[in-house]
Amino acid sequence: MGVAVSVIVPVYNAQEWIEECVRSVSGQTFRNFELLLVDDGSRDRSGELCDLCAASEPRARVIHTPNGGVTAARACGLREAQGEWICFLDADDTLPMSALQDLYEAANGVDIVVGGFDGNVIGENERMVTVDEYREGMLVGTNPALPLSLCGKLYHRRLFEGHGIFDIPRRIVKGEDMMANLRLAFVNERPVRVIGKSVYVYRQHPMSCIHKFVPTIEYETEFHDLLWQYVPDSERSRYMPLWIKSRLKALKHVARSAGYDLSWTAGRFVADLKAHIESIGYRLPLRYRILLYHPSPVLLRLFFGVK
Repeated sequence: MGVAVSVIVPVYNAQEWIEECVRSVSGQTFRNFELLLVDDGSRDRSGELCDLCAASEPRARVIHTPNGGVTAARACGLREAQGEWICFLDADDTLPMSALQDLYEAANGVDIVVGGFDGNVIGENERMVTVDEYREGMLVGTNPALPLSLCGKLYHRRLFEGHGIFDIPRRIVKGEDMMANLRLAFVNERPVRVIGKSVYVYRQHPMSCIHKFVPTIEYETEFHDLLWQYVPDSERSRYMPLWIKSRLKALKHVARSAGYDLSWTAGRFVADLKAHIESIGYRLPLRYRILLYHPSPVLLRLFFGVK
Protein backbone atom coordinates (compact mmCIF):
# COMPACT_ATOMS: atom_id res chain seq x y z
CA MET A 1 0.00 0.00 0.00
CA GLY A 2 1.40 3.38 -0.99
CA VAL A 3 1.58 6.56 1.03
CA ALA A 4 -1.86 8.15 1.37
CA VAL A 5 -0.93 11.67 2.52
CA SER A 6 2.24 13.71 2.14
CA VAL A 7 2.52 16.49 4.73
CA ILE A 8 4.84 19.20 3.38
CA VAL A 9 6.39 21.65 5.84
CA PRO A 10 8.55 24.53 4.53
CA VAL A 11 10.99 25.47 7.30
CA TYR A 12 12.86 28.76 7.55
CA ASN A 13 14.33 30.01 10.85
CA ALA A 14 11.65 28.21 12.83
CA GLN A 15 13.79 26.72 15.60
CA GLU A 16 11.32 27.88 18.27
CA TRP A 17 8.41 25.96 16.81
CA ILE A 18 9.55 23.12 14.55
CA GLU A 19 9.69 20.41 17.23
CA GLU A 20 6.13 21.12 18.35
CA CYS A 21 5.03 21.18 14.73
CA VAL A 22 6.58 17.77 14.06
CA ARG A 23 5.10 16.30 17.25
CA SER A 24 1.65 17.35 16.12
CA VAL A 25 2.12 15.36 12.89
CA SER A 26 3.71 12.35 14.57
CA GLY A 27 0.78 12.14 16.97
CA GLN A 28 -1.89 11.94 14.28
CA THR A 29 -4.57 9.25 14.64
CA PHE A 30 -4.20 8.71 10.87
CA ARG A 31 -0.94 6.82 10.31
CA ASN A 32 -0.52 6.38 6.55
CA PHE A 33 1.40 9.60 5.96
CA GLU A 34 4.89 10.86 5.21
CA LEU A 35 6.32 14.08 6.58
CA LEU A 36 8.57 16.16 4.34
CA LEU A 37 10.54 18.86 6.17
CA VAL A 38 12.01 21.28 3.64
CA ASP A 39 14.77 23.30 5.31
CA ASP A 40 14.80 26.43 3.16
CA GLY A 41 18.35 27.55 3.90
CA SER A 42 17.63 28.38 7.53
CA ARG A 43 20.24 30.46 9.35
CA ASP A 44 19.34 29.25 12.82
CA ARG A 45 19.22 25.67 14.18
CA SER A 46 16.13 24.71 12.19
CA GLY A 47 17.98 22.41 9.80
CA GLU A 48 19.70 20.58 12.65
CA LEU A 49 16.41 20.23 14.54
CA CYS A 50 14.70 18.88 11.43
CA ASP A 51 17.38 16.17 11.20
CA LEU A 52 16.93 15.31 14.88
CA CYS A 53 13.15 15.11 14.49
CA ALA A 54 13.46 12.87 11.45
CA ALA A 55 15.81 10.55 13.34
CA SER A 56 13.00 9.73 15.75
CA GLU A 57 10.11 9.78 13.24
CA PRO A 58 10.43 7.04 10.59
CA ARG A 59 7.83 8.69 8.36
CA ALA A 60 9.83 11.92 8.14
CA ARG A 61 12.36 12.99 5.53
CA VAL A 62 14.41 16.19 5.50
CA ILE A 63 15.32 18.12 2.38
CA HIS A 64 17.96 20.84 2.75
CA THR A 65 17.83 23.49 0.03
CA PRO A 66 19.33 26.96 -0.52
CA ASN A 67 16.95 29.68 0.54
CA GLY A 68 14.34 30.25 -2.13
CA GLY A 69 11.26 31.32 -0.23
CA VAL A 70 8.19 29.48 0.99
CA THR A 71 6.70 28.85 -2.45
CA ALA A 72 9.91 27.30 -3.76
CA ALA A 73 10.18 25.18 -0.61
CA ARG A 74 6.65 23.86 -1.08
CA ALA A 75 7.40 23.10 -4.72
CA CYS A 76 10.54 21.23 -3.66
CA GLY A 77 8.55 19.15 -1.18
CA LEU A 78 5.91 18.43 -3.79
CA ARG A 79 8.52 17.07 -6.20
CA GLU A 80 9.71 14.62 -3.54
CA ALA A 81 6.24 13.70 -2.26
CA GLN A 82 5.03 10.12 -2.70
CA GLY A 83 1.51 10.52 -1.32
CA GLU A 84 -1.71 10.45 -3.29
CA TRP A 85 -2.89 13.45 -1.30
CA ILE A 86 -1.02 16.63 -0.34
CA CYS A 87 -1.35 18.56 2.92
CA PHE A 88 0.60 21.76 3.64
CA LEU A 89 1.64 22.79 7.13
CA ASP A 90 3.69 25.83 8.15
CA ALA A 91 6.56 25.22 10.56
CA ASP A 92 5.19 27.55 13.24
CA ASP A 93 1.75 25.93 13.23
CA THR A 94 0.34 22.56 14.36
CA LEU A 95 -2.32 20.02 13.46
CA PRO A 96 -5.00 18.79 15.87
CA MET A 97 -4.64 15.07 16.58
CA SER A 98 -7.39 13.94 14.20
CA ALA A 99 -6.72 16.48 11.40
CA LEU A 100 -5.39 14.09 8.76
CA GLN A 101 -8.03 11.50 9.55
CA ASP A 102 -10.84 14.05 9.34
CA LEU A 103 -9.56 15.37 6.02
CA TYR A 104 -8.81 11.98 4.48
CA GLU A 105 -12.15 10.44 5.44
CA ALA A 106 -13.87 13.32 3.64
CA ALA A 107 -11.85 12.96 0.42
CA ASN A 108 -14.04 10.43 -1.37
CA GLY A 109 -15.32 11.78 -4.68
CA VAL A 110 -13.52 15.13 -4.51
CA ASP A 111 -10.06 16.54 -5.21
CA ILE A 112 -10.08 19.27 -2.52
CA VAL A 113 -11.19 19.05 1.12
CA VAL A 114 -11.36 22.22 3.24
CA GLY A 115 -11.34 22.25 7.04
CA GLY A 116 -11.60 24.93 9.71
CA PHE A 117 -8.87 26.89 11.52
CA ASP A 118 -8.41 27.20 15.28
CA GLY A 119 -11.92 26.12 16.05
CA ASN A 120 -13.31 28.50 13.41
CA VAL A 121 -15.78 25.99 12.01
CA ILE A 122 -18.57 27.11 9.71
CA GLY A 123 -21.59 24.97 10.58
CA GLU A 124 -21.83 21.62 12.30
CA ASN A 125 -21.80 19.34 9.25
CA GLU A 126 -19.88 18.98 6.04
CA ARG A 127 -21.22 20.43 2.83
CA MET A 128 -20.35 20.48 -0.84
CA VAL A 129 -19.27 23.64 -2.63
CA THR A 130 -19.69 23.94 -6.38
CA VAL A 131 -16.70 24.47 -8.64
CA ASP A 132 -17.89 28.00 -9.42
CA GLU A 133 -18.47 28.89 -5.76
CA TYR A 134 -14.99 27.70 -4.86
CA ARG A 135 -13.39 29.70 -7.67
CA GLU A 136 -15.29 32.80 -6.57
CA GLY A 137 -14.09 32.26 -3.00
CA MET A 138 -10.46 32.00 -4.06
CA LEU A 139 -10.65 35.17 -6.17
CA VAL A 140 -12.18 37.53 -3.65
CA GLY A 141 -11.35 35.90 -0.29
CA THR A 142 -14.35 37.01 1.73
CA ASN A 143 -16.01 33.65 2.43
CA PRO A 144 -14.88 32.49 5.91
CA ALA A 145 -15.70 28.89 5.01
CA LEU A 146 -13.20 29.04 2.12
CA PRO A 147 -9.92 30.42 3.52
CA LEU A 148 -7.26 31.51 1.05
CA SER A 149 -4.47 29.64 2.85
CA LEU A 150 -3.00 26.49 1.33
CA CYS A 151 -2.99 25.02 4.83
CA GLY A 152 -5.94 23.35 6.51
CA LYS A 153 -6.81 21.59 3.26
CA LEU A 154 -6.20 18.32 1.47
CA TYR A 155 -5.44 18.31 -2.27
CA HIS A 156 -5.24 15.38 -4.66
CA ARG A 157 -1.79 15.41 -6.21
CA ARG A 158 -3.21 15.30 -9.75
CA LEU A 159 -4.14 18.98 -9.41
CA PHE A 160 -0.45 19.92 -9.27
CA GLU A 161 0.76 17.82 -12.17
CA GLY A 162 1.73 19.83 -15.24
CA HIS A 163 -0.01 23.04 -14.19
CA GLY A 164 2.83 25.13 -12.74
CA ILE A 165 0.86 25.85 -9.59
CA PHE A 166 3.92 27.22 -7.79
CA ASP A 167 5.31 29.28 -10.68
CA ILE A 168 5.03 32.43 -8.59
CA PRO A 169 7.74 35.14 -8.48
CA ARG A 170 9.64 35.18 -5.20
CA ARG A 171 8.96 38.90 -4.79
CA ILE A 172 5.32 37.96 -4.12
CA VAL A 173 5.67 37.63 -0.35
CA LYS A 174 2.05 38.12 0.68
CA GLY A 175 -0.86 36.53 -1.15
CA GLU A 176 1.16 33.67 -2.64
CA ASP A 177 -1.30 31.19 -1.12
CA MET A 178 -4.16 33.03 -2.81
CA MET A 179 -2.36 32.83 -6.16
CA ALA A 180 -1.69 29.10 -5.85
CA ASN A 181 -5.23 28.41 -4.65
CA LEU A 182 -6.79 30.38 -7.49
CA ARG A 183 -4.78 28.39 -10.01
CA LEU A 184 -5.77 25.14 -8.27
CA ALA A 185 -9.40 26.28 -8.31
CA PHE A 186 -9.38 26.63 -12.08
CA VAL A 187 -7.60 23.30 -12.53
CA ASN A 188 -10.09 21.55 -10.26
CA GLU A 189 -13.24 20.31 -12.00
CA ARG A 190 -15.03 18.57 -9.11
CA PRO A 191 -17.12 19.93 -6.23
CA VAL A 192 -15.16 20.79 -3.08
CA ARG A 193 -16.04 19.32 0.30
CA VAL A 194 -16.00 21.64 3.33
CA ILE A 195 -15.98 19.78 6.64
CA GLY A 196 -17.34 21.08 9.92
CA LYS A 197 -14.19 20.30 11.88
CA SER A 198 -11.11 22.25 12.90
CA VAL A 199 -8.02 20.75 11.26
CA TYR A 200 -5.38 23.44 11.77
CA VAL A 201 -3.95 25.51 14.62
CA TYR A 202 -2.53 28.79 13.36
CA ARG A 203 0.09 30.55 15.50
CA GLN A 204 0.18 34.33 15.28
CA HIS A 205 3.45 35.98 16.18
CA PRO A 206 5.03 39.36 15.37
CA MET A 207 7.73 37.91 13.09
CA SER A 208 5.28 36.40 10.61
CA CYS A 209 5.01 37.94 7.16
CA ILE A 210 1.42 39.02 7.61
CA HIS A 211 2.41 41.22 10.55
CA LYS A 212 5.44 42.79 8.86
CA PHE A 213 3.99 43.37 5.41
CA VAL A 214 3.18 46.96 4.38
CA PRO A 215 0.88 47.15 1.32
CA THR A 216 1.83 49.57 -1.44
CA ILE A 217 0.07 50.48 -4.65
CA GLU A 218 3.04 49.16 -6.65
CA TYR A 219 2.81 45.76 -4.96
CA GLU A 220 -0.95 45.49 -5.39
CA THR A 221 -0.69 46.45 -9.06
CA GLU A 222 1.73 43.62 -9.79
CA PHE A 223 -0.09 41.18 -7.52
CA HIS A 224 -3.49 41.68 -9.13
CA ASP A 225 -2.01 41.68 -12.64
CA LEU A 226 -0.54 38.24 -11.89
CA LEU A 227 -3.72 37.05 -10.20
CA TRP A 228 -5.84 37.94 -13.21
CA GLN A 229 -3.54 35.89 -15.46
CA TYR A 230 -4.74 32.78 -13.64
CA VAL A 231 -8.33 33.38 -14.76
CA PRO A 232 -8.84 31.89 -18.25
CA ASP A 233 -9.71 34.42 -20.96
CA SER A 234 -13.04 32.68 -21.56
CA GLU A 235 -14.03 33.22 -17.90
CA ARG A 236 -12.93 36.81 -17.38
CA SER A 237 -16.20 38.59 -18.13
CA ARG A 238 -17.94 36.30 -15.66
CA TYR A 239 -15.44 36.94 -12.86
CA MET A 240 -14.80 40.65 -13.51
CA PRO A 241 -17.14 41.83 -10.69
CA LEU A 242 -15.24 39.67 -8.21
CA TRP A 243 -11.87 40.90 -9.46
CA ILE A 244 -13.12 44.45 -8.95
CA LYS A 245 -14.19 43.53 -5.42
CA SER A 246 -10.78 42.01 -4.71
CA ARG A 247 -8.98 45.14 -5.91
CA LEU A 248 -11.24 47.42 -3.90
CA LYS A 249 -10.39 45.43 -0.81
CA ALA A 250 -6.67 45.77 -1.58
CA LEU A 251 -7.00 49.50 -2.26
CA LYS A 252 -8.61 50.01 1.13
CA HIS A 253 -5.53 48.48 2.81
CA VAL A 254 -3.19 50.61 0.70
CA ALA A 255 -5.07 53.78 1.68
CA ARG A 256 -4.96 52.90 5.36
CA SER A 257 -1.24 52.17 5.15
CA ALA A 258 -0.48 55.38 3.23
CA GLY A 259 -2.26 57.63 5.69
CA TYR A 260 -2.74 61.09 4.22
CA ASP A 261 -0.33 60.49 1.35
CA LEU A 262 -2.66 60.29 -1.66
CA SER A 263 0.00 59.53 -4.29
CA TRP A 264 -1.62 56.11 -4.80
CA THR A 265 -4.53 57.80 -6.55
CA ALA A 266 -2.40 58.65 -9.60
CA GLY A 267 -1.25 55.15 -10.50
CA ARG A 268 -2.41 52.63 -13.11
CA PHE A 269 -4.11 50.50 -10.44
CA VAL A 270 -6.75 53.15 -9.78
CA ALA A 271 -7.11 54.11 -13.46
CA ASP A 272 -7.66 50.50 -14.55
CA LEU A 273 -10.03 49.86 -11.67
CA LYS A 274 -12.18 52.85 -12.61
CA ALA A 275 -12.23 51.76 -16.25
CA HIS A 276 -13.36 48.24 -15.37
CA ILE A 277 -16.01 49.52 -12.97
CA GLU A 278 -17.43 51.82 -15.61
CA SER A 279 -17.24 49.21 -18.38
CA ILE A 280 -19.60 46.81 -16.60
CA GLY A 281 -21.65 49.32 -14.64
CA TYR A 282 -20.46 47.98 -11.31
CA ARG A 283 -22.42 49.53 -8.44
CA LEU A 284 -19.99 50.96 -5.91
CA PRO A 285 -20.92 51.29 -2.24
CA LEU A 286 -20.66 54.91 -1.07
CA ARG A 287 -17.44 54.41 0.90
CA TYR A 288 -15.65 52.95 -2.12
CA ARG A 289 -16.99 55.67 -4.41
CA ILE A 290 -15.40 58.15 -2.04
CA LEU A 291 -12.16 56.14 -1.99
CA LEU A 292 -11.90 56.11 -5.78
CA TYR A 293 -13.42 59.40 -6.86
CA HIS A 294 -13.29 61.79 -3.89
CA PRO A 295 -10.38 60.83 -1.63
CA SER A 296 -9.41 63.42 0.94
CA PRO A 297 -7.83 63.21 4.41
CA VAL A 298 -11.14 64.07 6.09
CA LEU A 299 -13.23 61.53 4.16
CA LEU A 300 -10.61 58.77 4.44
CA ARG A 301 -10.50 59.26 8.17
CA LEU A 302 -14.29 59.23 8.39
CA PHE A 303 -14.99 56.22 6.16
CA PHE A 304 -11.82 54.11 6.48
CA GLY A 305 -10.28 55.06 9.78
CA VAL A 306 -7.15 56.46 8.16
CA LYS A 307 -4.90 58.11 10.74
